[in-house]
Amino acid sequence: PYAENLVNLVIADNVATNGTPLDEILRVLRPGGVAIVGQNAEAAHSGGELTRGQLETLLRDAGVAKFDIRELNGVWARFEKPWPTDLDDESVVPVPSDNGLAANAAAEAPQA
Repeated sequence: PYAENLVNLVIADNVATNGTPLDEILRVLRPGGVAIVGQNAEAAHSGGELTRGQLETLLRDAGVAKFDIRELNGVWARFEKPWPTDLDDESVVPVPSDNGLAANAAAEAPQA
C-alpha cells in the first residue's frame, strides 16, 4: 500500500468493478492531486456498464463533492483532492520537482 497523501495522479478504469474503492484513492492522493476514474467504453460492452448516475453516486458516497464527468469513450470523472484545513505541509510527502528522474538518469549513465 502507498503512504497517505503521496500520489499526484491516479487513473482508475472499471472503478465500479476493479476492487479499488474510491476512499483508498482519496487516501493516497495528495492534496491538490488529480484522480480520473470511470469505465472505458470497451469494458462497458463486455460487462456491466457504469452509468453517469452510478459514477456520481460512487463519488458522492466516497465524499467527493466537486467533480466533472465526461462521456467520451466511456464515462469518466475528474476530481482534485482538496487541501484539508487541518493538514499542514509537513504531513504531505515531498516530491522532487523532476520526480527523481535526473537522479536516476545520472546513476544509470553509461561509464566511459
